[in-house]
Amino acid sequence: MGLTALCPGTFDPVTNGHLDIIGRTSATFDAVVVGVLENPSKRPVFTVEERVAMLEEACSTMPNVTVRPFSGLLVTFAREQGATSIVKGLRAVSDYEYEIQMAQMNLRLSGVETLFMATNPTWSFLSSSLVKEVAHFGGDVEGLVPDHVCKRLMDLAGRLQELLEMVREAKSMPLSSSALLNRDEVLEMLQEMQETLPEEIKQARWIVKDREDLLGKARHEAERIVEQAHEDQLRMARKEEVVQRAKEEADRIVADAGQQALDARAEAEAYVDARLAQFEIALRRILEESQSASRALAKTLDQVEVGRDRLRSPTTAAEQEFGADPEAQLFDAEEDR
Repeated sequence: MGLTALCPGTFDPVTNGHLDIIGRTSATFDAVVVGVLENPSKRPVFTVEERVAMLEEACSTMPNVTVRPFSGLLVTFAREQGATSIVKGLRAVSDYEYEIQMAQMNLRLSGVETLFMATNPTWSFLSSSLVKEVAHFGGDVEGLVPDHVCKRLMDLAGRLQELLEMVREAKSMPLSSSALLNRDEVLEMLQEMQETLPEEIKQARWIVKDREDLLGKARHEAERIVEQAHEDQLRMARKEEVVQRAKEEADRIVADAGQQALDARAEAEAYVDARLAQFEIALRRILEESQSASRALAKTLDQVEVGRDRLRSPTTAAEQEFGADPEAQLFDAEEDR
């Protein structure tokens, strides 16, 4: 049993760079399966059936190459096809940084190896997205993709150009911006365009519809944001008003408290001053009474001292004669006082 390689991709559309990798792979392996990824979320220009058909025609000269569509995990499709290796082309270092992660994950999931093949320098700049962009703006993509793919890409641009020329060359109506066109010719051209590229027209309708949905959602979201901003503004204004009122009330309370503190201090000082004045008067009275008592006590002490001196002095002859009593004389002195 020979070796089978899997060349996966979106191929929207297939380019000569793709065919170079597929051809070199078919020369290396016994069999090659080209897997066309079906991923509607990427919004391809061509349907998966159209991409498969274009690849089959492009690979018709490679007998060991088959083209099959797939969706889901790449490694699951690889096992289903009996592929032993996944082959991918690398155009630049940027491709490698992305592909190496995918290769390591695929190896972990299934054990299938990924082989990287360097792109031919002739096609190193080429990509499907670049081809579609050039064709969209009317550029020439001949030589970048197979002839039948180039025809598919250019048909739409050519018919649009014919329609544009028909409108430009149409006879103008006097005093009006309107023009006379051949209705049958326009309808026939539009019908051919619709039959040739039905999926592209469907995709355009989806894009327009999605655009309208997105615009509607964006409009509603913008209105919601504006309304929310207005409510936030009012809320902030109310908060500022409350804060201002609270500040004014706090200032008033502080001022009242300061004034009350001053009044209380003045009242306390007046009370203390009155009490001190009363205490001063009482002390002065006590002092005067103490001084009077001190004087009386000093006089008494003096008299006691005199009496004692007399008692200690010798008795005179006259006192002995009359029998004078010194204690009686002392008491007489007290009474005289």
